[in-house]
Amino acid sequence: MAKPKILSNLWKVYLFRFLISFNLVAPIIVPFYLSLGLSATSIFILSAVYMASNLFFEIPSGYLSDVLGRKKTLFLCGIAYTAGALIYAFFSNFYIFILAQIIFGIGGSLLSGTDTSILYDSLKQSKRESDFKKSEGISRFFIRIAASLASFLGGLIAIIALRAPFYFAAIVSMILIPLSFSLIEPKRKKRVAKTSAILDIGKISKFVLSHKKIMSITIYNALICSIMLMTITSYYLYYNLLGFTTTHNGIIFGFFMIFSALGSLFASSIENKIGKRNSFSLMALPALIFILLGIFQSILLIPLIFINGFIWGFSRPLFSGYTNDLINSEIRATALSVSNMVKVLPIIILAPLLGILIDLTSLSTSFFVVGIFYLLVASLSLFLMKKHQMI
Repeated sequence: MAKPKILSNLWKVYLFRFLISFNLVAPIIVPFYLSLGLSATSIFILSAVYMASNLFFEIPSGYLSDVLGRKKTLFLCGIAYTAGALIYAFFSNFYIFILAQIIFGIGGSLLSGTDTSILYDSLKQSKRESDFKKSEGISRFFIRIAASLASFLGGLIAIIALRAPFYFAAIVSMILIPLSFSLIEPKRKKRVAKTSAILDIGKISKFVLSHKKIMSITIYNALICSIMLMTITSYYLYYNLLGFTTTHNGIIFGFFMIFSALGSLFASSIENKIGKRNSFSLMALPALIFILLGIFQSILLIPLIFINGFIWGFSRPLFSGYTNDLINSEIRATALSVSNMVKVLPIIILAPLLGILIDLTSLSTSFFVVGIFYLLVASLSLFLMKKHQMI
């Protein structure tokens, strides 16, 4: 029996996510910033600018996806990522980088919720929505593998010139544009607002923020996502303290993403074996790892960083799957964007504070503080999930 044509969206979404995650500049971005004389505070500010831009456009872009369509929204995403990459390829000014980060934030918001929605809705149209966590795991696997391969290659390309990876990154981003045209728009009940767009967005936002089960998942997801993203930069600073070169950084980050990819790939099967409650409890382990990184400075702790990567990858399909099960297709992208907004907000607040903490104290102190904070919020999240009968 032939597969429904709509299922071709699966591999196209996999490829779209692969390309957008094929970040050749990841292993060299911190050394690149440092070569321009930027401080840790400035570096974390750039990260926060991206997150602030992503936050500001998160919900409007999700609503745009529900009203305009998934395919057109991903086309605009490709345009934004290409523009941001070209700015980094040809400019060296801190304030120009802020502009690029804003554009990347818009691109990220256009992607956020839309890629997941088209994947879920394509499966739902084929009456295979029960396969979503498995498909999302495979998709996240490709995301992490792309980041891993790009990390290895980006570190090697940087040997030629520190800016060289940016040129290749711009070319990769351009491929997203024609790929978006090849997607098939899933059949679904389109969102038709009976009021103004702003009031309709407010109505959907209220639904998500007042939904106890969605929010109990979202708080935990926000913790893991924000801390994992913030500490990637801290890992590079940790490697520098150990005396590693840019090429070494690329190799280590590549293995970090491989472990994260494996976490995503096996998330569904692991959950089936150990159960839902144990799966979410496992996600609290990074708290101990961060504390150990704060106490000890040793190459022997690098495998623990890889374990953090595995748990990060492991968490994404589970959070995404359980959240999508609670949302209707006509508001899926907007609702997911509201959830993602809550997930992004902690990064905007905490990233600059983490940079300041590193500058004023030490990297070790910052890891220790992050570990304690992670433990407290993870405990609260597990309590709320149990209270609302999610585990």
